[in-house]
Amino acid sequence: MENIIKELIINNSKGQLTAEEIKEDSSLIEEFGFDSLQMIQLIIDIEEHFDFMFDEEDLFVEGLSTFGSFMRLVEKAI
Repeated sequence: MENIIKELIINNSKGQLTAEEIKEDSSLIEEFGFDSLQMIQLIIDIEEHFDFMFDEEDLFVEGLSTFGSFMRLVEKAI
């Protein structure tokens, strides 16, 4: 699951990242420069890939701010 989410992050970064650069505490917004549209697309891509929907109450900036927090939300949802 971790590698798949990293791949989706890389795809949404337009190939500007590598899997090695993505660490648990990596900030998608501050460190990698993701904007709101990239974050929304990443959420959609993850939901489609794993065939589930995030709970709306889980979709807040703090919960999606790092790779690790994203991983925890996906693990919780599936």
